Amino acid sequence: MRFIVGFVPGGPNDLMARLLGNQLAGQLGQPVLVENKPGAGGIIGSDYVAKGAADGYTLLFASAPFVMAPALQARMPFDTVKDFAPITKVAESPMVLLVSAESKFKTAADLIAYAKQNPGKVN
Repeated sequence: MRFIVGFVPGGPNDLMARLLGNQLAGQLGQPVLVENKPGAGGIIGSDYVAKGAADGYTLLFASAPFVMAPALQARMPFDTVKDFAPITKVAESPMVLLVSAESKFKTAADLIAYAKQNPGKVN
């Protein structure tokens, strides 16, 4: 079995894949290989799995960028809904939006209002 991770070794996705892979290897009695295919915010690894053989042994270890990429990219080399079938949620990782303490933005609503009033000034 192989877990494809679309990010570099040593990061949180890689670490979680390796921990899960070790547990599964013990339970299944067969090796679980973690293979990193980093680049383009995880798109390279995801595309590798989407275009690979549907053998049931090559699994994408996906994370938040997998879900966000279609909204951020004009074109994707695969369809996240049609080309993949979710198996299970492995972990949750909260994401936080932060600004400098001196920023005029104190809430997300402040930032959204400013962005709407000032098109093109927030990226």
